[in-house]
Formats: sequence, structure tokens, C-alpha cells
Amino acid sequence: MSHLATTIATREVPEGSLALYWLCQAGFAFKTGAGQIVYIDPYLSEVVERLIGFKRMMTSPIQARRSPPT
Repeated sequence: MSHLATTIATREVPEGSLALYWLCQAGFAFKTGAGQIVYIDPYLSEVVERLIGFKRMMTSPIQARRSPPT
């Protein structure tokens, strides 16, 4: 598991708070005090480049198969 994936999975978020993580480009992960993780536009793979040729602007900080479960 990547450093960021480990951080998200193990971070204790106080009740009533929200942790926010930038996943590069337009992607974000939010973790609630209840431990729920929500991903917004994560783009964690190279599928867009393979399908239409659009190359990522930055390396993904988390591999899709290693992201913490939601």
C-alpha cells in the first residue's frame, strides 16, 4: 500500500470532522469521523491514456487496486 493509501486508511478523524486528501489533478478523498471514505474524480489508473491518448499531468499517488476501501 502506498504511503498516502496507508495514511488515509489509518488516520483517525475526530467525530464531526472531515479529513481531505488531494489525489493529484482534480481528484480528492474525504474521510469522515465514522471512517467512511469518499473519492471524488480519483483517476487512479492510466485507462484514459490507453483508450484516448490523454496522458496524465501527474503520477497517481495511489494505485486503484491499493486504495483504502470506502
